[in-house]
Amino acid sequence: MEITVNITRSDYWKYNKYALFNIPKLRNRFIITNISLPFIVIILLLLFKLPLVFSLCWGFFGGGLACIFSYLSMKKRVMNIPDSKEGILGECRVEINEIGIHQLSSVSKSSYKWSGVRSINQNDEYIFIFVDTIMAYIIPKRSFVTEKESLEFYHQTQSYFAKCTS
Repeated sequence: MEITVNITRSDYWKYNKYALFNIPKLRNRFIITNISLPFIVIILLLLFKLPLVFSLCWGFFGGGLACIFSYLSMKKRVMNIPDSKEGILGECRVEINEIGIHQLSSVSKSSYKWSGVRSINQNDEYIFIFVDTIMAYIIPKRSFVTEKESLEFYHQTQSYFAKCTS
């Protein structure tokens, strides 16, 4: 089964966001950091002998702003990572067969046997074939003509993967 996909910066950001909220290691780090920020601000303000109510208000407000800033700066950093040249971004052909997954673009070629795949996940917009903790093939469902084709592709990848892992 073969499909041509076109990965945009938006796709790359959505993949990173998916990984951040769905990979336990990344999700836990993000949650711990964002929960601890307000408390760190409160403690620092209290160390400067500021009133408790003032410290609490500014701690949660400042900590909340810091969380938002952290998220937005991460998005900016991720959106600037891939070069506009083909490689991570751009058009490529993805093929799955009994052996594994193969990707071919104008500048690169990669293959993974099913035994090298860690997991296969999907959401409403994408199919992600993870080959490492945070490295995955990104397959936008918009690349398929119909939703049925995207489901067939997903189920076929699951089938190949299951045969390899059983």
